[in-house]
Amino acid sequence: MGKKSSTEKGLPLIAWDKVCMPKDKGGLGFRKTDAVNKIFQCKLAWKVMSNESSLWALSIKAKYLKDKNLFDYKRKSIDSPVWKSILNCRGLMRRGITWKLGSGDIVLFWFDNWLGNFNLVKTLNIPGNNVPSPEATVSDFFLPNRN
Repeated sequence: MGKKSSTEKGLPLIAWDKVCMPKDKGGLGFRKTDAVNKIFQCKLAWKVMSNESSLWALSIKAKYLKDKNLFDYKRKSIDSPVWKSILNCRGLMRRGITWKLGSGDIVLFWFDNWLGNFNLVKTLNIPGNNVPSPEATVSDFFLPNRN
C-alpha cells in the first residue's frame, strides 16, 4: 500500500503560493525554497569565481576548473551534484555580472557583459549564431599600443 496523501489523512492542504506571499498581502512572508536554493547556489558559484582565499573555493577550482573560467567549463557526467548545481547558475549569473576588463584576455567580446549589464550580442540585437569569431576576447581587439 502506498503513502496516503494529506487529504486522505485528514490534514489540511497548504497553499504554498499563499503562504509565500508578503505579509501585507495576506501571506506569511515565507520564501519559496527553490528560489532560496538558487540564491545559495549562485553564492557558491560567486565564491568559486572571486574568493582566492577560501580553501573550499581553491579545492573546487583545482578539481574542476584548473586554468579555465567557470563560464567556459564543459559539464561532465562524472561531476558532483554540488558542482552541477553551481553550473546550473551560470545563466543567471551571466545576466548580472559585469566584467572588470583588465587585460581583456578572458572576457568574451560578444557574449560577456563588459559594457554595462548586457553583452554586445544583446545590445546590438545580433542573433547569437551569426556572430563572427564567437570565441574572440576583448584583448583580440586591442591595438599593439594596448588602445
